[in-house]
Amino acid sequence: MRRWTALLLPLVLALIPTTVRAAPAATVEVSAVYGTDNGTLNKELVLRASQGGYLTLQNLHVLADHADELADLGLREIRVDHVFDDSFYGVVKGVDKFDFSKLDAVLKPLVDHGIRPWISLSYMPGAFATNGLFSPPKDYAAWGRAVDAMVSHYAAMPGSNYRGWNWEVWNEPDNKGGFWTGTTAQYNQLYAASAQAVRHGDPTAKVGGPGVATPTVGLLGGWLDYIAANPGIPCDFVSWHSYGPNDFNSTQDIRGEISRRGIPAKQLYITEWNSTFAMNNGPGTWPDTHQTASYALQRMYDALGETGLNGVHFFSGLEGWRPSADFNGDLGLLTVDGRRKAVGNAFAMFDALGNTKLSTTISGNSGTATYGLVTADSAAKKTTVLLWNNTLNTTTFHPSVSGLPYASTNFAVTQYAVNAQNSYSDNAAGQKNLRPSAHEPLRASNRTVVASASNWSSTVTLAPNAVALIELTPSSEAPGSKPVPGVQSTIDFARGVTVAPSSSYTNAGQGWGPSALVDGRRYSYTGANEGNPTMGWTSAEHPTATASESVRVDLGATRTFDAVTLWPRSDQFGDGRGFPADFTIVGSNDGTTWSPALVTKTGYGAGAPVLGPQTFAAAGSFRYLRVSATKLGLPIPEAAGNAYRFQLAELEVTAPITLS
Repeated sequence: MRRWTALLLPLVLALIPTTVRAAPAATVEVSAVYGTDNGTLNKELVLRASQGGYLTLQNLHVLADHADELADLGLREIRVDHVFDDSFYGVVKGVDKFDFSKLDAVLKPLVDHGIRPWISLSYMPGAFATNGLFSPPKDYAAWGRAVDAMVSHYAAMPGSNYRGWNWEVWNEPDNKGGFWTGTTAQYNQLYAASAQAVRHGDPTAKVGGPGVATPTVGLLGGWLDYIAANPGIPCDFVSWHSYGPNDFNSTQDIRGEISRRGIPAKQLYITEWNSTFAMNNGPGTWPDTHQTASYALQRMYDALGETGLNGVHFFSGLEGWRPSADFNGDLGLLTVDGRRKAVGNAFAMFDALGNTKLSTTISGNSGTATYGLVTADSAAKKTTVLLWNNTLNTTTFHPSVSGLPYASTNFAVTQYAVNAQNSYSDNAAGQKNLRPSAHEPLRASNRTVVASASNWSSTVTLAPNAVALIELTPSSEAPGSKPVPGVQSTIDFARGVTVAPSSSYTNAGQGWGPSALVDGRRYSYTGANEGNPTMGWTSAEHPTATASESVRVDLGATRTFDAVTLWPRSDQFGDGRGFPADFTIVGSNDGTTWSPALVTKTGYGAGAPVLGPQTFAAAGSFRYLRVSATKLGLPIPEAAGNAYRFQLAELEVTAPITLS
């Protein structure tokens, strides 16, 4: 993960343009022939992400809980760094003393959802550091044993999904003043200790590096010289990062550097890429919108054509630079609270393509900025056309496919779009209380059934930075336009409303306050890279669990809902604590007369931490809703000793809704 400062601002600004300002183009013709295979579409190459080491990821639940959403985007692999940071996973408890339980809590859900972890071996635990997190170790042998222990731990897991991972030695060691304070020689020594440990811990694993920020000869060249001079040191791949351009031409340069030194060919990986490495570009800037979607598809297509390139990892999977903001111009496929961004739908579109590329002729295009892919899934007799317009001009496409297997059957033509209507625009239009919002998922914009035919053609007009996916599938329906289903969503009536607690500890700098109970942040974040963290609401302190506290929300009008969800505090320090043991949930329309209890709980949690969202069936029509605790749950260790409090990260009052 790249850090940047005001000193880098001119460079950041130089990287902002991600689209081509083409002259008004003629219509782009995209013609393909079904059955004329042009090779296999290598989805594995591009459906990868690099997870940024945001401070919000110190919450062990947030990445794990979004593994299903990341898998839905088609991701095959996620690169995870900070694995040795004390403040993230606390793996190293001392020399040759290890605890992998926290790291397990994050990596196992990824594997369970079919996502392979790629591990960046960073950064230096306090037990080994000579001078802080980014320093060389005091004892390279002890560091190597820690790496061996980690690799061996996962290789010993049941099943085959924990072996054969890629292990990358460090992250951006060329980022002076950033992630490595040692010399190139010290990095080479770190690499040797790490690589030998990886090979010992899992002989099927791949190891490499150096994951440099800039693919120039500097540290990278010094490391390659070391690899050339020490062929006995394991090295399976070379990795680097690429921010800004519309291509991956740096691959050619790296291949040349390897060849010039007489090093046998290595696998090549770009383990971070995006249009910029700045993570606070501001709400509604290009990373929040469809501009990054069209840019990403152009670059993903370019990656497919780079000889020797084995994989590219989009930065980032889940974002979190400024956790208090719904959108901040951050770089993720998902926002900090799990909203799917337009670029996430671009990944989902790529994943929806068939595995076989069809022979395709494209003319009238502006390079690969106005371009497309046509694929087939012969088993399902599905044909898929993906078109993107990564320019600042409206472009008309004429896609056509001949030789289709629909001569004796009708077929459906379903079109999906990524354009100016997306999760950011929904949020700006007031849909922040809808999950998902109207244009957040990848949804069909229109669907038509066509009479049996062997040929198909259409006209698709794409506005600047728009993307279209068109699927042709066999259908038994009669020809004609067909309705498309609405988006099944949930409305949260409590988002952003007035909160009235019986007592409260408020500290914006620490993320505590009544308004944080309904800010849309479902997790507790003790830190933030920028701005304030957000923890939730907490009552005043009590010496024992025998205390009464309550919190009331004013929904603004009478609302009909069917569920109340209470999200417990979830940071590492107080995970699952502060959740009430005995409590009721009641409703009111005047704030004075309260209904019989909608929910009554006694001894909730049975003395154990309460983890994850707690959803209660609580149907009713009320303006006010109150949660009243008569006995508090597990105490929180604080400076003065154990403190009993009523604490929640978020409160939601919800009902299902269908969005057209």
